[in-house]
Amino acid sequence: MSSSGRRGGLPIRRNIQLTSELIRMQVTELLTQDQNLTLRISPSNDPLGSSIMIFSKFSLKDLVGTEKGLESKLAECVGKRGRSGLPENFDIKACSAAVTIAIWNDLEEQYQEQKANIEVQKQQEKTVLDGINDLRKANPYLTLEQWQIILDKKYRNLRGTINAKMPEIWPGLEFELSSLRILNIEDCTLPLIAVLLGRPGSGKTVDITLLSKWIYTYYTDSFSPKAWVSHTTTVDSEDELQAIDMLPKIKDKQFLTPELTAMFNVREDELKSTLNNIIRIADGHGLSSDSGAHGHRGYGDTMFTWVGAVIDIPRPVYKVLSGLGPKLYFFRLPFKETSDDQILKYITNQEDFNTAYSIVREALFDYLTWFEIGPTLSFRSPNSSNLAKMAWNPCKDEREAMKCIVQLAKLLGYLRREGAVYTPEHASYADSTENEGYQYFVGPREDVKRTATVLKNLARGHALITGRNYVTTDDIPIVVKTVLSTARIERVEALIALLDHNGVIRSSELAEELEISRSKAYRLMVELKAIGLVDVHLTGLAEYIGNNPAQVKVMKLRVTTESKNGEFDWFLTDQFKKLRGNFTPVDNRKYMDQAAEDMEKEAVKQASEQ
Repeated sequence: MSSSGRRGGLPIRRNIQLTSELIRMQVTELLTQDQNLTLRISPSNDPLGSSIMIFSKFSLKDLVGTEKGLESKLAECVGKRGRSGLPENFDIKACSAAVTIAIWNDLEEQYQEQKANIEVQKQQEKTVLDGINDLRKANPYLTLEQWQIILDKKYRNLRGTINAKMPEIWPGLEFELSSLRILNIEDCTLPLIAVLLGRPGSGKTVDITLLSKWIYTYYTDSFSPKAWVSHTTTVDSEDELQAIDMLPKIKDKQFLTPELTAMFNVREDELKSTLNNIIRIADGHGLSSDSGAHGHRGYGDTMFTWVGAVIDIPRPVYKVLSGLGPKLYFFRLPFKETSDDQILKYITNQEDFNTAYSIVREALFDYLTWFEIGPTLSFRSPNSSNLAKMAWNPCKDEREAMKCIVQLAKLLGYLRREGAVYTPEHASYADSTENEGYQYFVGPREDVKRTATVLKNLARGHALITGRNYVTTDDIPIVVKTVLSTARIERVEALIALLDHNGVIRSSELAEELEISRSKAYRLMVELKAIGLVDVHLTGLAEYIGNNPAQVKVMKLRVTTESKNGEFDWFLTDQFKKLRGNFTPVDNRKYMDQAAEDMEKEAVKQASEQ
């Protein structure tokens, strides 16, 4: 028996285990999926080995009706000639009754599985909480300074262990821990929803599963867009519905989803519906909905953070997000091709993946457990009695760090601005503006105050990783990486090329840097002008494409000059270069359909279950 569905709710699809009676009647498959039932009967005397497929309606609330409906469908096949017919002596009542018994057996098995899983989860949480309480009792006079010193030591041990065992997972785990620590900031009520972007082998699945068993996370492999607040007709009572609803399960926790490809790769109308609910809960005020089956249902204020993963983001997603509100953030993971020496070391090393995974998780949980006994942490969450909160000290926030966040929020406001470039014959917008052979339109810029708040919270989360309750410039690099990861990759690549050329670049240079044609490079330059990031002009000078002369086209970052004020001077400073380091977002779009992703997930899943 196998199933695929959402955690916390009834499975969408199940292969029901066959009883001996069904096997005797030559039934080879019994499948339920939503409100449909499929029965496969494979007569042993058929020389061609063909099967008879029976499709009927299915309802957990009305198994009597389900049984009668199946009887009717089976009766249609009895005596029917050809491969879709059943023999005249086929006992349809016995078969239908046996199917009902098999479904009841499966329901009982589901119940026992869920009950056992809940008990295991409770026991795991109790074990962790007991360990935290024992550690707290063993250190009754722990000072803030002593706690921070040991916390920093354990954090460095975690990083050293990862560098030795799984170095590729550190960037994603550092981001994930920063997101987790946001939950511990007192009076922080704005959720962070972020997605790790990385090709197979970048470590994103490992990052997420490592934290899947921590007491302040909620992990699921997949979920239905309707799982937040359920209106399913398969249950009747409000208690049963609340047991299914996913929104209360993630309250005051970090929601972890290792695979979001299915959520993004749908029709635009479905995508809008799904993202609309996500945008709504991103405000931290919960979600409510109405249906004819259960009327008005919902939940109020819900604080959480969410880290998902996918290879890359399809371009239509950016378009939909620009219309709904830019409340999702992305973090692009680096990727290095594995050298021959590394592969040789890997295959000759006696330590397998599972062992390395266990060692890393042990170091991670050792760090997480120690964090929980911080002497200045207090239990002030009315909904999660064990979730400790840290009072923030804004007076100690470095003003220089805050100024960096403001600049980065402004940049992201421009980079995420909706805009498109058209050749004149395809332009259809009345407010488009002509620009050297192209027309373009742009939407309004986002309110950067919210963006700045989200980025500040990420920096605060990073500070709290080592026990600081104030932000310094040491917490800004992760914000820089998030900003440069969140906008469309082609815009960011063009911006980085521009910055690497000290704010001035020709279309021919941009084309060479990005390995695209000059016409595409110029089109991209016009798009960056449309969103307000750069100025573009023709120099009057000539350059040759083959034997054809063309005017030199130059793109300049909008900075302060003698004649005008600019907004992006800071991005040409040594300070920004230092904060950015060698980070360059990786474009993973050509890997989005690779089957290697499934192989990586399966290996990680096996390791995490041990």
